[in-house]
Amino acid sequence: MKKWLKEKLICPECLADEVPLDLNIKTEHDEDVIEGELTCASCGRSYPIHRGVAVILPEASISVISDASGYNSKSMLSSYLWSHFCDFLKDPDATDAYRVWSSFFKKSDGFALDIGCSVGRLSFELSKTHSFVIGIDTSISFIEKARELLSKKTLEFDLIIEGLITEKRSCDFDAAFNPTTLLTVL
Repeated sequence: MKKWLKEKLICPECLADEVPLDLNIKTEHDEDVIEGELTCASCGRSYPIHRGVAVILPEASISVISDASGYNSKSMLSSYLWSHFCDFLKDPDATDAYRVWSSFFKKSDGFALDIGCSVGRLSFELSKTHSFVIGIDTSISFIEKARELLSKKTLEFDLIIEGLITEKRSCDFDAAFNPTTLLTVL
């Protein structure tokens, strides 16, 4: 989680009062908080930051991230990585959808918010034209993979072909993606 985001966050349990969250940093790298927590001074609730991912959900929604099936499964991650980056992987049926969609956004020195960012492809495209990009999703594995892609500058994953049969896939990222301005948050 980028430090600058702290100024934009409020406690989801205290929405009506718009109570800001206090940041306690345990580990950081440059302007990125790797380990820490956000705490609400009003209700006392704390929200963990682990491996750079801030989990800022109201108590009633926490169960959505603990389910390792469906949207949070390894097979879903494989499918989303393939569908979002197949053009980088030279798939003959790939489309230019993410570049086209991002072209509809006006260039800005401000913020772009990608709600439901999954593995971050649209967020990456928006990082070419916006100073700050915030991607939000309910899958921790998707967010962690997007953060990994930012730091390694390469995509590496096991594509599920059928059942337990997989193939290793990898490619380099577009040099125009701006990793210093992109943030993925849960």
